Order: sequence, then C-alpha cells, then structure tokens
Amino acid sequence: MTFPTGELGTVHTALLALDAGGVPHVLFTTGRAVHYAACGGGDCASSSSWRVATVYEHDGDWEVTGDAFAIDPRGGPTFLMHAYQAFMGLFGPPPGTRIFACATDCLNAAAWRSSQVSEQSWLEASLRFDASGVMHVAAVVPVGSDELVGYFRCDGGCLEGDTDDWPGVGVAYAFSDRYVEAVYPAVSLALDAQGRPSLAYTAQGNIFVAHCSTDCAGARGDDDWDLAVGELSGEIPTDTVFLEHNCTVGAWFLRQPALAIGADGLPVLAYRAEDISGGVTRPDITRPGCVAGVEMSLTRFNRLASY
Repeated sequence: MTFPTGELGTVHTALLALDAGGVPHVLFTTGRAVHYAACGGGDCASSSSWRVATVYEHDGDWEVTGDAFAIDPRGGPTFLMHAYQAFMGLFGPPPGTRIFACATDCLNAAAWRSSQVSEQSWLEASLRFDASGVMHVAAVVPVGSDELVGYFRCDGGCLEGDTDDWPGVGVAYAFSDRYVEAVYPAVSLALDAQGRPSLAYTAQGNIFVAHCSTDCAGARGDDDWDLAVGELSGEIPTDTVFLEHNCTVGAWFLRQPALAIGADGLPVLAYRAEDISGGVTRPDITRPGCVAGVEMSLTRFNRLASY
C-alpha cells in the first residue's frame, strides 16, 4: 500500500509508531509538509483502513530526522522537528526545535498543538514516552564547532513554550564526518520498565551505550550517566581479502546504532559495520594505486550480557 503526497513533493522521512493497542500510526514528511496517517481499525494492511491528513506545511524551513515520532500512553501522536540543515550551514533558517502533539481528532490539522522547545536544533532525535507519559529525547546537538549527544526530559508543560520545561545534558561527543565520508551522527534511545534511559551512539567507529538511573537530565545540577561498551571495532577480526589493487590494510568502522531493551532489562543493539580498506604503499607497481573505501558492509547484532 502507498500514501500519495501529490504536489507536496517526494517523501524524505517515513516513521512508524504503535499505540498501546498495537495499532500502527505513520508520519511522513516531504520538503514542504508533514503528513499523518492513522489506521481506523480492521485490516491495517488494506488501504481502505487508513486515513491520511496533512498536519503541517513548513515550506522547506523545517525537517524531521531520526526516530522523532511516538504515541503517548493515551494514544496521542507526537513528533519533533528541527530547522532545516542547509549544506555547510549556508543560507539556512535560524536553528530551533519544535514539538507537535495531538490528543484527539488528529486527522484535523487544527487539532494539533505546537511550540518551540529549544533555540538549538536537535538533530536525529529519538523520542520516547514512559508509562507515566513523561517525554524523553536523545538527539545530536550542534554546539559551536562540535556536535554533542544530548539527553532531554519533560515531565509536564511540554507544549507551553517554556524551554525550562526541557532540562538536558550533553552525554558525549557525537562522531560525524558529514562532508567528506558522508557519515552522519546518530543516536538511539530506549527506556526500560522504570523509565530509565539508555542511549547508543558511535565514537570513532565504536559503539557505546550510555545509561542512567537517577538525575539523568541534570535537573539538580548534576547527572549520573555511566558507559558500557556496545562493541569495539578493533576487536572484530580484520578482513585479509582485498578487492582493490595494492590495498594492504583494512579496519572495521561501526555506525548508525539502533537500541532496544530486552525483557531482561539489558541493551540489544543492531548497527552497520563497514570494512574499509586502504594502503599507502604500492607493492605491485604494475597495478593501479589503492583506492581506499568500503569493501563490505554488514549489519551486526549484539545482546549485552550486562551493563
């Protein structure tokens, strides 16, 4: 089945969320608008069971990245948008992040409420609700020339436009190489049964999991995050088969983690592993020089035995 967008353009992001009853909801965005689709019951694999509405037209100034769509415990859809990220930051709109939420009649654009939650752009956001309705967000936040993996929490008043309702902390530096190797920063957030946050991110080709059990957003002026290793790329056996002429060295680089919490309360990870080969010498002068790059790309799965 498909969700046509007509003259509003090509879909850039498509996100799926389930409500408490397991019913799917879909959010998809184009360069001009945000669309929300709801399954009204019956066979959700049939187009006739779905209704679609355009809930916000942004004319290219805003975008949704990451897993920034969730359903609250009462069944209301919520999503985050940030200012459009222009190439090299040239001629883009001012930074900022907005929240959009709806309680009922959500196929009616007028039923959605919106407010700005930050004057920073929260990129690649992961949005989650715990059982009590508290909102948790992990995102990549540009700060000066750096990008930080940040965690934010809102216990109430989240759509009142008061940024003080969204305390947060920078947990780690986000790895990215946007304009050379097209490696975009990524972070993935998951909650356990007590609403405690864990987030997975990439640091120099390795996967780490940060986890917290107390003052995670620094509301009391401190924070209590600990670190666990998801996987170290250097511990993966090096590939010794080289596809390009005169390439003599290889290494694994891990990126784009997705995190879930298992029934035992421990992290479950999936992420991309790239085998990158290179070389600075030319052992066979009759052959072309080494062309460094990805020789093999795999998806790896890892279930941690402990924090």
